[in-house]
Amino acid sequence: MNISIGTIGNYCAMKYMTFNGSLASNFTTNLDASIVNLNGNSGYTYLADLAVMAAIDDINSDPSILPGIHVTLKRFTDCGPYDPKADADYWGNSGGYASAVTATDIIENHKDVLGVVGNEFSNTARGNNSGLAQIMSLEQIPYCTAVTGSPRYSDKSKYSYFWRMLSNSSGRYVAFILKYWNVKHIAIIYQSDNELGTSTFYQIKSTVEHQNVEILSQIGLKTMFLGDTMNAAVATLRRVDPRYIIISGTSSFVGSVIYPMGQAGLVGPNHVWIVYNRPKTSTDVRNYRFLKGMISVGSTASGNNSQLRSVFNKTTEMAGSPFGFDYFATYAMPGFRDCAYMMLLGFDKSDEHIALAKHKLQSSSLSLSILAHYLTTILCSANYSGLTMDPVLINGLGDQDRFTGDFRNSTTFATSDIQLLTMRNYNSSMPIFYNDSSIPPADSAAVDLVLLSYSTDSFYGRAIISLFGVGLLLSLASYLMLIYARTNKIVRSTSIPECLTLVTGCLIAYAGCFGYLNAQSDTLCKARVWSLSLAQILIVSPLIAKSLFLVSIFAKGRIYKNDRALKKIQLHIRILNGIAVLIETILLTLWSLERSIYVLQIKEDTSSYWRCASFATKNARTSPVSCVLYAYNGLMIVGLLAAVYLEKSVQCDFQDNSATLITVFTSFGLMFLLMFELLGTPDFSTDFKVYVCIWVCITLVLVSTVGSTALELINESAEIRNRGSMTRIIQQSQIGRNSETTGKKKSSEKASTSTNQANLQDSIRRSVLSGGNRERKDHLPALYQFCLLANTLEICVWRRRKDLQLWSRWMRGTCALHCINSKRVWITINGPNFVHCTSIADSRLPYRKDASIHFRNPAKSRKEFKYAEIEFQNAVQAQAFLEEFMFAYKQFKRTE
Repeated sequence: MNISIGTIGNYCAMKYMTFNGSLASNFTTNLDASIVNLNGNSGYTYLADLAVMAAIDDINSDPSILPGIHVTLKRFTDCGPYDPKADADYWGNSGGYASAVTATDIIENHKDVLGVVGNEFSNTARGNNSGLAQIMSLEQIPYCTAVTGSPRYSDKSKYSYFWRMLSNSSGRYVAFILKYWNVKHIAIIYQSDNELGTSTFYQIKSTVEHQNVEILSQIGLKTMFLGDTMNAAVATLRRVDPRYIIISGTSSFVGSVIYPMGQAGLVGPNHVWIVYNRPKTSTDVRNYRFLKGMISVGSTASGNNSQLRSVFNKTTEMAGSPFGFDYFATYAMPGFRDCAYMMLLGFDKSDEHIALAKHKLQSSSLSLSILAHYLTTILCSANYSGLTMDPVLINGLGDQDRFTGDFRNSTTFATSDIQLLTMRNYNSSMPIFYNDSSIPPADSAAVDLVLLSYSTDSFYGRAIISLFGVGLLLSLASYLMLIYARTNKIVRSTSIPECLTLVTGCLIAYAGCFGYLNAQSDTLCKARVWSLSLAQILIVSPLIAKSLFLVSIFAKGRIYKNDRALKKIQLHIRILNGIAVLIETILLTLWSLERSIYVLQIKEDTSSYWRCASFATKNARTSPVSCVLYAYNGLMIVGLLAAVYLEKSVQCDFQDNSATLITVFTSFGLMFLLMFELLGTPDFSTDFKVYVCIWVCITLVLVSTVGSTALELINESAEIRNRGSMTRIIQQSQIGRNSETTGKKKSSEKASTSTNQANLQDSIRRSVLSGGNRERKDHLPALYQFCLLANTLEICVWRRRKDLQLWSRWMRGTCALHCINSKRVWITINGPNFVHCTSIADSRLPYRKDASIHFRNPAKSRKEFKYAEIEFQNAVQAQAFLEEFMFAYKQFKRTE
């Protein structure tokens, strides 16, 4: 009878292999340098295959094991067909679809395969319903590996038929040697997108925390990290100055980290690098010097020494060329040999029931419940004397129990007992560390550090307080201006409640300075985020609300003449504004309750300082609440651009809000870009620079909003003063000329003239267009008179049309009456970007029709607008405007 076991590996890295689905064939045992690169993925796969073949050959040669049964080997690829890049580029990426196809192929098309030996990284073996290790357990197919080290696979509820020839205790190994050396400060660099790197990182972190070891920095790097990322990691290690640094990840990741760190000067007598995976061999021999003094923790082959040497000689003979015992041990060949041998030995101990049941599956659907206790009864009772351990013991988690704490660089200098309680052997006379010393370096600098802070006695502290003082004065001045001039039409047009909210947001941002002074508590770190987030929402939300209101009342020519309708729209928008602020407050509250912000002491040379730890959780994972908070704030800022787009439909020049919105958006955008740039390479002055960025941004926002309104008020006040001075000069000049030409008039006429001028003082403003120097036949200057018709309505709603054409859209504007020499009279109505003029004569006076006033212009061309209509809320208001107009008209036409 023939049965088979399968081996799953990265056969996509080997040349000349042929593939039928996931089944790989045409494997050659000869070590051919043109096919196999021992330092690449092909060598890793090739040597493991030799170890499995050696175990099968030993089983087939022993008539006492599985008598009458011949075992064959089937090879399966978990990464697809041959790929030339796989030899160097594939180091533990998730198997994904290819792995799922492999598992399905074995189960459905190769039912003679009783068990599988997996040569896979933890990422490839992992999965929910598609991972090889879990699928094999679901199908009750024994699955053994020698290199899948993630602690995840100790979960027997998912991986019930999985076991391995190595322990999952890499994190405990690291913690044990740290405890033995009495190390209390470490840094960890881990492979953030790799199952082995992250799982072991959390195991290390959890274990050392119970030993009161402080993690000065934990740096997560992706497998294919950029050069800038490595530079940032180097800068971080230089700041915190750890003496003991741990790398958690695959061999390839360890190599990609240690060599650049060595080139950056972080490998030397002051640093001890600890790994549980040996680094991948570098192609640059100059990098070999950076491996000196590296401490490698973990397990080595410590089983039957005679068998160990015998199997090594056998695999060397099979290869036809020597490859060195270092490759034999490093590539876990003893573990793969033990996997295959122990699996077949377990089949033999089951009284051939497993083999028969599996064989019958080729023709029936016989249940394999007989395998239910395969691990716990068969393997544990096999009493196998293996290469990795003598005897090999499998615990209830499917992990191998053995002597642990083997710390190897080039030679073993220490071993622990099996419980990791005491150091079993420690050679204190041999060189261990980089400087060939056997004494562990101190885990912190032996100098007194000067503690730096932003106190009131320091330059940074005084500068921050000064900036806050300036911001406070600007905010108070804005409050006073908005409240004192609240009746002014310029201030009213800015929407006073929204402006007061905006100024409050600016004041909160200024007050955020107290979160930067002596920030040595989590509360102050949280206060920074609170102040900036609240300031942003209180600034952005009112501006968006104002834009929505303008769009609601002006867009597409819509005009609301009912005050109740306008107030209703404004109320709804302000309620939305309040809801936006409330959402921000709720998110910040949830964020404060959930987040684990902590203050980190940074050490640089002879000084140290406190800094908030990047506003990130200690496990370096962004929580859902944080994602929602950041996304919400980002959407609110982007909403400014949306408001600018919507305001394109607003036809009202004096209510143009687009420039302000663009200014605020640009300010916040530049502020966050500068902040991210500064926080990328932080130092002691970073917090001060960040606050300065915030202060400049908020001040620019305040100036562009409230400051522009204040400037308009100043200009208006100066214009009124100039106009008043000019009016007094004109009046004095006119009185002088009138006294010369009418000196002989009766005193009663003078009294009447004086009374009439007093009555017109509030409504008519005069200016001289041509003075007495211009020669005229009557020697009288041309007199210009002007009256703003604003007693009934300040802003009127009007439209116009040409002869025989349709009316224009409704517009808003102000009305004024003009006169020269009491002869020429005309009325002007302001449009969005033009002024409409209609001449007035006794024969063409305006007339009222219901709630509107109509004007007719003696246009001589069809291109000119002939008719204008001003509409009012009711007929009473229209009549009041007409009376106001006629009063001013009569005053202009009065003969002086």
